[in-house]
Amino acid sequence: MLRILLASALALLSLNIPVAATEVSVKGVVDMRATYTDSLISYADGGYGKFGLSDGGELSLSQLGGEVVIRWDSGLSAHVVANGYANQDYTDVGFTEGYLAYRGLPNASGYRWHSRTGIFYPKISLENNAIAWASKHTLNSSAINTWIGEEVRVLGSELTLTRLGKFNDSLFDTSLSLPPLLITIRRVRYYHGMAGP
Repeated sequence: MLRILLASALALLSLNIPVAATEVSVKGVVDMRATYTDSLISYADGGYGKFGLSDGGELSLSQLGGEVVIRWDSGLSAHVVANGYANQDYTDVGFTEGYLAYRGLPNASGYRWHSRTGIFYPKISLENNAIAWASKHTLNSSAINTWIGEEVRVLGSELTLTRLGKFNDSLFDTSLSLPPLLITIRRVRYYHGMAGP
């Protein structure tokens, strides 16, 4: 069997088929938190407390996020992102993004096309700019970004034209995006009080 595999591999290598260069990157984020709460019973447990956890101490995995990106030299790339969390009451893991993207080379005037198709977060946040909808600059997200991160995904395609600043003696890049073709809003029951099916 090994000889057949080796012979097949050598036969494929001897063919003059152009092969695209591929780059695979894996990135992740781990956010562990130690908390102690001395308060009323949590609203998540039916009480009047304003915190997500009831009295006591806890070590929790606030976020475990990972991203796998496969890039080809043609400008195409495939992205898959997964997120998870765990505390004393709830544990959940799931895929949050999966899309194909194309990023072309800039033309002589410094304009570049970018598109992506699949399910992904909309590009509306300057705060959540790290992988897995995490923030590089803050510990917690704002209320609107938390809502978007949990409830909103784009399912469809997005097309962006960018004018690169370095080609045009500018400090900034300027982008114009066509709105996504289809936006889906999903409602999921979370441990911190989100309602509904």
